[in-house]
Amino acid sequence: MTTRGIVSTAQTLASQAGAQILARGGSAIDAAIAANAVLSVVEPMMNGPGGDLFALYWDSKTGKLTGINASGWSPKNLTLEYLDRHSTTLSGIHLVTVPGCVAGWEQLHKRFGRLPWKDLFRPAIYYAENGFPVTELIQWDWEDSAGKLRGDDNARRVYLPHGEAPKIGEIFRNPELAHAFRVIAELGAAAIYSGGPIGEALLKTSQRMGGTMTAEDLREYKPEWVEPISTEYRGWKVFQLPPNGQGIGTLEMLNILEPFPIGDYEQTSAEALHLKIEAQKLSAQDLKRYVGDPRFAPIPTNALLSKAYAKERSALIASDLRVVLGHLIRRLRAEHRFPLAQSAVLGRLEREGPACVSDLAVAERVRPQSMAQTVGDLEADGLVARHPDPVDRRRSTVELTERGLLELQAERRRRDGWLASVVAEDLSSEERDLLGRAVELLRRVAES
Repeated sequence: MTTRGIVSTAQTLASQAGAQILARGGSAIDAAIAANAVLSVVEPMMNGPGGDLFALYWDSKTGKLTGINASGWSPKNLTLEYLDRHSTTLSGIHLVTVPGCVAGWEQLHKRFGRLPWKDLFRPAIYYAENGFPVTELIQWDWEDSAGKLRGDDNARRVYLPHGEAPKIGEIFRNPELAHAFRVIAELGAAAIYSGGPIGEALLKTSQRMGGTMTAEDLREYKPEWVEPISTEYRGWKVFQLPPNGQGIGTLEMLNILEPFPIGDYEQTSAEALHLKIEAQKLSAQDLKRYVGDPRFAPIPTNALLSKAYAKERSALIASDLRVVLGHLIRRLRAEHRFPLAQSAVLGRLEREGPACVSDLAVAERVRPQSMAQTVGDLEADGLVARHPDPVDRRRSTVELTERGLLELQAERRRRDGWLASVVAEDLSSEERDLLGRAVELLRRVAES
């Protein structure tokens, strides 16, 4: 954080690198490139110079949002026919696409950068050369990838010192990556795409592992400036990059969730998680079915983002009785005059007459101390009266007072009126039938 702005990443050192660039007068793009490069060092299992890049950039002076898609495509020789003949698994070298990240960095810097290109890579070079302490979550991911890393001699040598992933807090150095960043700082994207040493090393590794990538694949690669797509969600306009990226799935999820009162639920409640999971499942189905490379197949972007389509998808979730019932139970609790524990005691005393405090504790399946507290609160409000046992003063009998009975009856009338109003809300016939069944269950809950 600086007076010129805030940088947020998954690792403190990367955030600090970006913030320092801002402090020196760099643009947001300068800071993003510096932070991204440091993440390549300190979070090596994620995207780096050999991966893809997607970015949205807001220019406050022009008021324009710009998008860039620097994801790489498959090698030209990796055809379906080739895969049919040579590949029997969905892992390995044939999953590697042309790296788009460094080309994306360069294009963004040419359009929006302020500081010299070389300066942006100094933090990454420093941490790769001098080392950094491995942090907790990154160490977990690193260790989780160890089995895959052991399958390649170079990966094992570089990323598994002593034959295993570095421990939390261990200082890890990667001088070869420091060298690669020096080359990128000196040559720019040409280090990869125009016969530079990094591109040559990449092709050599691909050939060694049976890949099909060629110098022509690297030379032909160009990032694409794209128009962002968006949706309105409860008064907020949310932007993403268009396909082939998967951001459209996030926008569809928001559209699917919009009809539900998700703000009424606890963030980690069963109701909230159920809605989010189901919305994600539905949007993921559409991603797998419809989204690909728009240069080779038509993508129904407008249809996937339409509110009408989202309503159809939402209806597949709205028929879940548990969600509706859970929401109504929360509202019922909020409407209740008494806490649920007190309401249960009053209802039991009305039905069964006076009772011993210890017997009430057994009947309600709570600790005697908790029941004594509940009865004490009711007694303080004049809703119950307590009578000591003449033989055993440790035992006392509790009975409902006249005031307690009147309060309980008033509460019941108010609750029934609220339940009736819920059913009278403007709902579809399917939702009304669903609520009717839920209300019947709620009546049993309220009486128990």
